Amino acid sequence: MKKLAAEMEGKIAFVPYTFANVLGAINQGQFDIAISGLQMTTKRIEHVGFTTPVLDLHYSFVVKDHRADEFKTDKLLREAGSLRIASVGSYSIIPHLEKKFPNFKFDTIQSDRLFFEDDGKHGMA
Repeated sequence: MKKLAAEMEGKIAFVPYTFANVLGAINQGQFDIAISGLQMTTKRIEHVGFTTPVLDLHYSFVVKDHRADEFKTDKLLREAGSLRIASVGSYSIIPHLEKKFPNFKFDTIQSDRLFFEDDGKHGMA
């Protein structure tokens, strides 16, 4: 972004935003460009313009290797009982997953590192 600002001979300031306030903030002129993985949804397209994506991201369900077979199919996910699912951030797909899998309980964590470095004492087996 600094290089882009220099090439455009403009000034740059980094303004924090959340996915909850980004539409209002950009439309109120608090900033001109939102960067860093802003998901293009139909709701957002109605309110702001998007450039051509430079990266396509896909959702994934990450589990520790020793438990991979437990989660291979939708049927197994439903039969698994209550599952605590952690996500880094809030995603528009979560309400759809909650409807499809009522046994899922979603928690937001600050970093995927919490999952991968868990020592088993935080319920992230």
